[in-house]
Amino acid sequence: MENRITRFLFPVLIGITAFLLFNQFMAPKKKGQPQEGPRAQLPALDLKTAPTVLEPPKQVWERLPKAFPDTIPEDRVGRPGFLVQFDSLGGGIRSLKLTDFYARPKVPEEAKAKTKELYQAISPEEEGLYSFVAEDFLGKFLVKNPRRPQSKVGLAMQQLHWERVKVPSEGSDGKRTIRYRLALSNGIIFEKDFVLTEGSREFGLVLRIRNRDPKREEEWFRFKFRGASVMSSDIEKPSFIQPPKVFVAYEEGGRLQIAQAAADGKPNGGDFQDVWRTQTGKKFLYAGSANRFFANIMKPMDEESTRGIQAVEIVKLPLEKKGKIEPFSNCATFYTMEQKIPAVPSGQKEAVSELRFQVFVGPKDRDLFSEEQFREFLPVADLDFSSGCFCAPGAESVGKFLLVLLKLFHAVVGNWGVSIIILTILVRGAMMPLNLKQAKAMRSYQQKMTRLKPQMDAIKERHKKNPQKMNQELMKFQKENKVFPPLMGCLPMLLTMPVFLGLFTMLRASFELRHQPFVGWINDLSQPDRFLFLGNHNLPIVPHYLNLLPILMMVFWVWSAFSQKPATDPQQRQTQQMMRFMPLIFGLMLYNYASGLALYMCVSAIWSLLEQKIVRKRMGLEEQGFTGL
Repeated sequence: MENRITRFLFPVLIGITAFLLFNQFMAPKKKGQPQEGPRAQLPALDLKTAPTVLEPPKQVWERLPKAFPDTIPEDRVGRPGFLVQFDSLGGGIRSLKLTDFYARPKVPEEAKAKTKELYQAISPEEEGLYSFVAEDFLGKFLVKNPRRPQSKVGLAMQQLHWERVKVPSEGSDGKRTIRYRLALSNGIIFEKDFVLTEGSREFGLVLRIRNRDPKREEEWFRFKFRGASVMSSDIEKPSFIQPPKVFVAYEEGGRLQIAQAAADGKPNGGDFQDVWRTQTGKKFLYAGSANRFFANIMKPMDEESTRGIQAVEIVKLPLEKKGKIEPFSNCATFYTMEQKIPAVPSGQKEAVSELRFQVFVGPKDRDLFSEEQFREFLPVADLDFSSGCFCAPGAESVGKFLLVLLKLFHAVVGNWGVSIIILTILVRGAMMPLNLKQAKAMRSYQQKMTRLKPQMDAIKERHKKNPQKMNQELMKFQKENKVFPPLMGCLPMLLTMPVFLGLFTMLRASFELRHQPFVGWINDLSQPDRFLFLGNHNLPIVPHYLNLLPILMMVFWVWSAFSQKPATDPQQRQTQQMMRFMPLIFGLMLYNYASGLALYMCVSAIWSLLEQKIVRKRMGLEEQGFTGL
């Protein structure tokens, strides 16, 4: 029975591993030009009715630098907050850095300099694709180009420079309001407020429309609003890391639901790909985009703002502009919105409508999201957990449980690497009684097989010309003498697999391990250990770094596998030979994975060697099979 299970299980594992290796090292590269993002075809401009920009800012029509920097003072670095660079083009955010997080240098030369750069959470994918910009994709408010008055090609609001205007209350109560305005000659004024609060991980966002035309009747303005264009990564993406994604939280039937779509390297379906659309029975809660460790979340602050969001879509973008470009491997969030343009009441000068949002930009930290202020965002921390593992239903639950254990250990020892070692010892120690029981059952089985071997050899000799008959007689003989391999032979490996897969899932998604050192050269357990830089080259298969932990892992595994004497049973010997190749396959598969997982595997392999010696000493038995996951 056990041999049939083993013969089925091991080819499945090897097949899955080979598939992953093929995708990692041999899969063809995606071709095609990087896409800039959606650009709607705007209608032709009606020169008779088209408005102009009222008192445009000076830099609109002059070739001056586009950046309009507004930054929080440098003395706030090291505390929660933002360093923001705004831009008058569309009145959006050009870049946003988190003042209490640092980015890892991408190349060894920068690492040697020991410089610290603030982590840039939001950055433009290319010039002009800025964040928190409204796009008039239907061309409702196209304006004349003053440099080409007779042109029928109008300019939309996202193509215009907005005017920065002073806010009277700016700087009061630790708050600072950055306001951009686009005033049109038809009496419509668009305003956008960014309300920054000292020490906060959120900022307020207000989209305002002022109507000063008493003849204009109430109507609706439908537009697309670009969220964070790119949640940038602070280091090159290691293997098996989930790509950036767009997500939406909504309520349906009284239950919280999460919809998401990832930048999977495939082209956009048309201009946009739907993630969520409003419909009866669904209430929008919040949405945004996230990479491995950070997220931006936009949440409406009132019912009118909630109703204003009609749809959330993803557009896939290149990973980076300079250097190596991977098409469609990053993403931006686009909201389809509707905002009322109110009619001016009799006797008043203007009518105003507002959409109000709160925007979170920060880490996907479970401790932070456990605070009352951010508790509703806790599902965002589970985005990469909920994607599961390649063959493991339930890896999400195991991963979360292991993270809780690691946190408990870390609270005591203060080092995440040591915590992983303690977790490994705990898991393998809990499995040891089962392994000893398995060894005892195997010893009893081998003793019976030795005693009955002459009779079984006689059956084989008697029916050697008829294999089918021989197998039937052997099974009958074993049944009569009650000689079968222990059914629990594969159980230890099957029980350790959920731990391995839970760690696999947890280590690629847990913010807690970001930039956490262990010892020596291992300064980030969420990244490969990168013992030695091998140089920038284009040689196939050859890595850019020598990662020592996966190599040590393979050495310990191979040592453990080859220290076992060959089994006497042919089927068990075949299984044993197959398992001797598994360390090499797993080592290659996990070569560029998080060093925290490689550390777990190394400690587990060392434990297996020690356990084998104990088993041999107590049982006088050679283990049959590999249980060193």
